[in-house]
Amino acid sequence: MIAIIKKTIFLHRKKFIAISAICLLMIWMFVGIYPSIQAEADEMSKLIESYPESFLKAFGVEGTSLFTEFESFVCVEYYSLMWPLLAIILVLSLGASAIAGEVDDKTMDFLLSQPISRSKIFISKYIAGLLVMLAFIFFSIITIIPLARMYDVEVHLSNYFAIAVISSLFSWAIYSLAFMVSSIAS
Repeated sequence: MIAIIKKTIFLHRKKFIAISAICLLMIWMFVGIYPSIQAEADEMSKLIESYPESFLKAFGVEGTSLFTEFESFVCVEYYSLMWPLLAIILVLSLGASAIAGEVDDKTMDFLLSQPISRSKIFISKYIAGLLVMLAFIFFSIITIIPLARMYDVEVHLSNYFAIAVISSLFSWAIYSLAFMVSSIAS
């Protein structure tokens, strides 16, 4: 099983590196521009307060902590849309190519000819995808902490560990569905 897991991780390395690099660049951009946004927080808060209350409710804006707290800023700018899209792209490609990709590449015949049960192949592929997914989550969430310290931005570690757990569960659910579809519809 270890050999199958290693091979599967090796095959998905380019996807992982590309999406992780995109995440790193986006995180770096948001952390880098936050100090200048924080300096203008009072003026931006006054601007937001001038909007009609129904407009703020429609977009889910509560209070003016968006510009005064780094976590609020990152959640709105990064974790509300961009990160979920990148995570979905990664886990869907992992799940979709797990079994169906082996069939399309004509490598499933070789795997099935080995003295390995089908359930071990299935579990190995599933575990390999989970490991890639967890590595992506760890990389794309935890890298904010050292980048924020580089720019002297205060962070609360417990928030990032909470979002890592929530993101893991979110990604795991989507990955499992994609993997199921890949297994059924090869």
